[in-house]
Amino acid sequence: MNQKLLVIGANGLVGKVCTPILKEKYKFDLMTPTSEELDITDKASVETFVANAEVTTILLLAANTDVDGAEKDGGIEARRVNVEGTKNVAEASKKYSKHLIYISTDFVFSGSEDNKGPYSVTSKTENIDSKLIGEYAKSKLMGEIAVKESGCQFMIVRISYPFGNPNSEKDFANKTIKLIKSGYGLFTDQKFSPTYIPDLADAVSKIVQNNLTGVCHVVCSSVTTPHEFGQYLSDKLGLGEVKQSLLKEFMVGRTPKPLFGGLVASKELVDRNWKEAVDNFVSET
Repeated sequence: MNQKLLVIGANGLVGKVCTPILKEKYKFDLMTPTSEELDITDKASVETFVANAEVTTILLLAANTDVDGAEKDGGIEARRVNVEGTKNVAEASKKYSKHLIYISTDFVFSGSEDNKGPYSVTSKTENIDSKLIGEYAKSKLMGEIAVKESGCQFMIVRISYPFGNPNSEKDFANKTIKLIKSGYGLFTDQKFSPTYIPDLADAVSKIVQNNLTGVCHVVCSSVTTPHEFGQYLSDKLGLGEVKQSLLKEFMVGRTPKPLFGGLVASKELVDRNWKEAVDNFVSET
């Protein structure tokens, strides 16, 4: 019998890649409501929808991901979606015995001088009142807390700088290509481990099929820098030499972002080098 899965946020950057893989490769029976059909910030609507959803698992992809925009309103909109919306889904998951897969972010870690990555699933996240992380990061961290406190069966999946959707301007690889073509420098001092979106779909399948719970990191199994990532991508596309810049200088007066970041991949779910993922991305564009 096919697994039944409710995907909330199927039309976003990640969802548009994950959904067809889950459906076509893994033969999941999917429910993919639009934001108009299911508004996660409406508690009553969420409870009614989940109560009537004949699924075993909920994949929560929907989120406010405007990192810089979250600073402009003090995080009000980010918290409305990423905290209250997540809480609504988590509580409904508990009430109606659904397995919740919540997509979180590496931004829950500061990546600061005093707390450098790469971070494992047991590493301590930043405090929600810390000045080392921005409003977006705080909202996703509070979302994680809401999931844990709901009492539902859950898997928190942290991802980072997702790419693998060639049709989206928000795709990290596409944004990198745009910067290269525009002549901007890429950071040589920032450490991170990107997520290849098709790998996330594979990981979700394993989580559902094996009823896995807890916290996991779905990222490429090696840490890199935006410049190293961009230069490799540029070489593959024949775009030439990539200029260099420093995140440490760029962040002055701007939204905090992890400088010495990176996540330790949960290799039981994904074990792919970022260069191999870039090769796949280029072959599909």
